[in-house]
Amino acid sequence: MATVSTPISWDEVDNDLSIQDFTIFNIYDRVTTINDPWEKIFSSKVDIKKALAKY
Repeated sequence: MATVSTPISWDEVDNDLSIQDFTIFNIYDRVTTINDPWEKIFSSKVDIKKALAKY
């Protein structure tokens, strides 16, 4: 069965976590029932020059 990549939350990480839990057959149900982890990714600007200045 084809597995897929998907974001998971820290509370999903445990000894029972398996790559086989996320497949092409169940991913649609998953993404339609969890909150979008990237929902606010574009809501704030990043000052790349300031970030690079730290290094």
